[in-house]
Amino acid sequence: LKNIQERFGLSGLEGKLVFVDDDITSEAFRATDVLKEVITANKPVHIERKGVDSYAGTVYARFLCCGNNFASALYDNSDGFFRRQMLLLTRPGSQVENPDRELADKLIEELPGILNWALDGLERLRWNGWNFTVSARSREALEEQRRESCNVISFMESDFVRWGEDLQVFSKDAYNAYVHWCDLNCEDYVKQRTFTKYLREHYKGKAEYSENIAIQKIRARGFRGFACPEKWTAASGDGFCRG
Repeated sequence: LKNIQERFGLSGLEGKLVFVDDDITSEAFRATDVLKEVITANKPVHIERKGVDSYAGTVYARFLCCGNNFASALYDNSDGFFRRQMLLLTRPGSQVENPDRELADKLIEELPGILNWALDGLERLRWNGWNFTVSARSREALEEQRRESCNVISFMESDFVRWGEDLQVFSKDAYNAYVHWCDLNCEDYVKQRTFTKYLREHYKGKAEYSENIAIQKIRARGFRGFACPEKWTAASGDGFCRG
């Protein structure tokens, strides 16, 4: 799957109905722009082949990827990356008692019936406006993947953050608390600009960004709606910064 992002990664997908990766690598994507563009599949994409001039082509293959790891990205924690995924979970092999070693042969014998199941599913999908019905288990798995991919979420749900309409915090102080939380939990922290950008994009309505946060006669950029422990902020009081 990660080869899709390479220079000639799309050259073999033209005219194909499905792309299958039977073992997703644990290595995170360094970029996701091409992958997201192809999955959306609503306009021509830039295709390069060796020894041929590049051109605009259409890739409509659907992606079916299996593995023991979730697809993850180094720098993309956006909703756009996650909402393009639908997770179907299976039980670990250790939990399957008496596995059927002849299952593949049995499924081949049932291909006509399996095709009918697929056609029934296609009809339901069409009547549902081409929106898949996602189970609660799949939604929970995707949320778990999001958390593992971005530890800012776990930090914001930790005891290092206290929520309240009357609370506020400078951006720098919030980041310092986040860095300390990462150190305590043996996590790698993101850059300060990435941290602030993530809060601004994903916590609207709960943590409002402002360029005019005033705490103890000091004015700077920050957020209203939450605060961090006094030890990691420039303000004093009861342990949290109040407006």
